[in-house]
Amino acid sequence: MFRKVEVERPKELAGKFVILMIGRLSREKRQDLLIEAVKRSKYADKIHLVFAGKGPTHGKYQRMARRLPGGAEFRFFSQEALLRQINMSDLYVHASDAEIEGISCLEAMACGLVPVISNSRLSATGQYALHPNSLFEAGDVADLAAKIDYWIEHPEEKAALSEAYQRQQDDNRVDICARQMEELYQQVIDTTVNKPFEALPLSGWRKLLAPRPERVNSTVFSQKRWPVRLSGFFATNIVRLLLPFHKLFLGLLVTGKENLRHLQKGAISISNHIHMMDCTMTKLPFLSRKFWIISLRENFEMPVVGWLVKLLGAVSLGTSHRDQGALHRKLMERIDAGDIVHYYPEGMLVPYHKGLRAFHNGAFALAVRAGCQVVPMVLCTSRRGGLYRLKKKPCLTLRILKPIEPEPDLAPKYARMVLQKQVEVAMQREFDNHTRELKTKAWPVFQEQYDAEYADMAYEDESA
Repeated sequence: MFRKVEVERPKELAGKFVILMIGRLSREKRQDLLIEAVKRSKYADKIHLVFAGKGPTHGKYQRMARRLPGGAEFRFFSQEALLRQINMSDLYVHASDAEIEGISCLEAMACGLVPVISNSRLSATGQYALHPNSLFEAGDVADLAAKIDYWIEHPEEKAALSEAYQRQQDDNRVDICARQMEELYQQVIDTTVNKPFEALPLSGWRKLLAPRPERVNSTVFSQKRWPVRLSGFFATNIVRLLLPFHKLFLGLLVTGKENLRHLQKGAISISNHIHMMDCTMTKLPFLSRKFWIISLRENFEMPVVGWLVKLLGAVSLGTSHRDQGALHRKLMERIDAGDIVHYYPEGMLVPYHKGLRAFHNGAFALAVRAGCQVVPMVLCTSRRGGLYRLKKKPCLTLRILKPIEPEPDLAPKYARMVLQKQVEVAMQREFDNHTRELKTKAWPVFQEQYDAEYADMAYEDESA
């Protein structure tokens, strides 16, 4: 349906450069950027804006666009009318900060419209850009205005690129995507249904030395209070017994406890994963609260260690979507009851890793569903003087950051993406601050060792 066709323009649009933007009128779609960019354009008097959609910011954006010399219209189109509008437009702008599918942009490109797309890290649509001037810096009004002016000044180049965008979108048409999905499902059937996984039977010693797989989450799912209280009692006292070991042998320091002063409700805490005992370190700020730790199923299968992991309040993610869904619902109940749920969004343990690794999104999805705050914590390594100079491995510092709340006004998937980005930025900034402190305050005796350990790390914003 979405293909380039010849459409006659209304007389009132004669000589106008029509820019189209399709999507819900809301904050994250950033229609305001396009309005401000047109105001700064050298060709503002000949640009006519068309916003196809409706939403909560309709009135606000209409007021912003009143003074545009070329005019602007806000309409909700039927599918046939939208196809007609796409084919009578000259340029498509996709300014959204957070986007997963970007279907409207793909439909516009399939009709031959050259796009100008935000390069936001939270938007997947930028991958379809075929020209440097089809991308603009996310949130940058001046850059968007410059890209619009470029395409107005280069009509021949825009016409040639229009055909390239049409050919690109031929691979994204429904019939081709449906065939690819069928092939994918057939692969899943061949690998899982026709060749199902068969678990090996457990030996008697294995059943004795580690929790049974089907019982690893029995505490969190218990309908009785005493298993939860008993688990909390064991976990809290184990951590208290280990505190001298943490301080004397690991050199652990905990900073930022004042950031938890107003944390009264349940929450999700997260941290990087760089030590096999950091699960006991991250519980230290929450000794008075029930603390659940999300752990890999394999950790429960280790002899003896599996029982210790269970006693510390760890719960297994499970191996199926059904198990994970049931666990998430139960954890939401625990959060509502005031408990803390701890995630390692990096997933795997990498001992003494200097830096943050890519995050999985499970913790942030649960935070949005539960409507609770996220408490970021950064576990950093450092060298210290005194007796700690005898340690071969660096000392550890747990830095607690201010809790971050999910955006209540955003759709869940966008709220999760924004929350994850906010937490990543806050943790990276805290880690960068820590490494700068090491660089400026390192003892001379450790300077050579520091340079060797941190030479491969990039320090941004050195003037800050």
